[in-house]
Amino acid sequence: MKTQKIAALQYFVHPQYGASGHASNDIALIKLNGTLKISDKVQPICLDSNVDSPLNEILAQCGMGSDFKKQNGSVTTFSHYILQDGPIQHINLSICGKNEKEEEYICVGGVNHAALPGDSGGPLMVIQDERWIQIGVASTYSASNYEGESISANVKNTYINVSSYCKWVKEITENVVQC
Repeated sequence: MKTQKIAALQYFVHPQYGASGHASNDIALIKLNGTLKISDKVQPICLDSNVDSPLNEILAQCGMGSDFKKQNGSVTTFSHYILQDGPIQHINLSICGKNEKEEEYICVGGVNHAALPGDSGGPLMVIQDERWIQIGVASTYSASNYEGESISANVKNTYINVSSYCKWVKEITENVVQC
């Protein structure tokens, strides 16, 4: 199947985006000016307000952002033209600098596993009851090298918790999309 290119008809940025900090309410919807053709490579994803992802669960992420390689002390970045995906571990919110009561966030991370710059807006997913469910939207990224390591990085991402925004999604889509 050829690449599908459909223009955006309208963007819906959360009205409280950035109201209480850079990554707060970092979620938006895009209304397409046409219909995607569903195929074995293009599928809808479920939203569900009742999904609970326990700490240490392995989740899936994907995006087309930049990648990097470190050579001779300098960092080289390049972009992908093919969707990249990978496993990522659900970790404690405090590791991402968030309070445990900030339920609108999900923190994930690991060694050399993360969404990268350019992946913002991409999905964080889990399989439950034999279906893919999007539980997060990529928001922030941070990485730090381990002392004495030149290629291993401790990476963490903050995702916006989709279930915290189900009412807004339902309202914007006029009940067409619900979770």
